Amino acid sequence: MTPPSSSSASRGHSRASAARSTLNLGGFVGTVVAANAGVVMFLPPLFFLVAAGLAFATGTSWGTFGILIPIAIAVLGQTAPDILVVSVAAILSGAVCGDHASPISDTTILASAGAQCHHPRPRIDPASLRRRRRLLLPSSATSPTD
Repeated sequence: MTPPSSSSASRGHSRASAARSTLNLGGFVGTVVAANAGVVMFLPPLFFLVAAGLAFATGTSWGTFGILIPIAIAVLGQTAPDILVVSVAAILSGAVCGDHASPISDTTILASAGAQCHHPRPRIDPASLRRRRRLLLPSSATSPTD
């Protein structure tokens, strides 16, 4: 089997860029976000949660960076550059959070191998869940033993 020629590879690339420019999905979502200014303040927490979930599921923070940062730039680049900085920071921290909690992350596997211990279970700490519950519930609703 012969490898594809460079002209066929460049045609495939030009088709993808033509489809991307025709769809202009980033511009569309950016227009929707600009029209609804109240939605913009919810984007950094949403990006954090999506990044944490994606990194937990895939086990890679760098892959999550590569997927979500271009989306944030396309959505917020022209309409809200100040929120873009916060959103990129939320993506970075969410991706690292999900990567560290993931049992399939390469850093988790190598750290347990280097320490010569069993592979850890997902590291979602029950104490941190209790602390998050305290942030959401009034102090009278939590038990004194938490």
